[in-house]
Order: sequence, then structure tokens, then C-alpha cells
Amino acid sequence: MIANTQSVVAPAIAFASADGTTLQITNIVPGNVSQIGIEEYNGILGQFAKRFIQFCRDRKLGVHCVQTSDALTLTSAIPGEKTRGFFNRYLALHPTSYHPLDIERLDVFICASYRYCRKTINVDRLRRYLIEVLKWKEDDANWCCNRIKTGMDILKVNKKFSA
Repeated sequence: MIANTQSVVAPAIAFASADGTTLQITNIVPGNVSQIGIEEYNGILGQFAKRFIQFCRDRKLGVHCVQTSDALTLTSAIPGEKTRGFFNRYLALHPTSYHPLDIERLDVFICASYRYCRKTINVDRLRRYLIEVLKWKEDDANWCCNRIKTGMDILKVNKKFSA
């Protein structure tokens, strides 16, 4: 965790590692205010990344830093064009009606994502996209993203399954 005590916001940046070699920023928590907006959050993240990259270059550490786009688009959440097409079919009708055909379209997207998408679906970014861009209710976005996550987990187990 890194904290900037000189800032008015006094943000603390939290990191996590899934593989022991790669660090991922998991959250930015304001210390002196109750909350920060998306633009300020992204500004803090951008400033940190810029300084961190320079720090690593100056010391010739050989650290590779990747910064994802702050643009909240469906492409940034679902990287594969083919799988995005399946998700757009789900979105095209009445996805929040929970009609069995709508749920089936979402399940087809999940299967297509598992089969065709080389990169991982960013479910958190997708949730934000549904809420902030498409103006879904939080409960609907949570239901959709939880189903995607659960479906992907089940398909992963199914691939390894042998009786």
C-alpha cells in the first residue's frame, strides 16, 4: 500500500497479486474526504503510474507497467469482438426483464466468452459500464455480472472435470 500524505485527498493505493509476480492496483481510498469521483480517481491513478514508471526507468529496474484506458467502453470490459457481439445481442432486447430468453442470450454470451475470448472479461468494468453508461440499476448490473462470473467459474471447473 502506498499513501500520498501531501495531497488534499491523501489517497492510499492498495495493491494485490494473484500470481506473486504481478501487482495490480485494487483500490484507491481517500484519507481526508469521504469519497472521490471517477475523474479524480483516474487522475490519482495516472499521476501514480507516471511517477512509478519514471522511478523504475531512473533506477533501471526493468519493471513493466501497463495502464488500462480510463475510457469506460464495452470494448474495455469485453476485449473480444466476437464475444462483444454476443453481449450486444443480449443487450439489444430487454436484458433486465429476466425473461428466460434474455437469460439464455446472456448464457450464450458466457459460453462464447469462455470458448473464444483469449483475454479475461473485466466483470468489474462491465458492471461500471452497465451502471454508468447504460444507466442500469445497480441490482440489475450486479445480477448480470454475478451470473457471468459464476458461469465462467463453472465452465472452468467443467473443463477440468473427469469422472
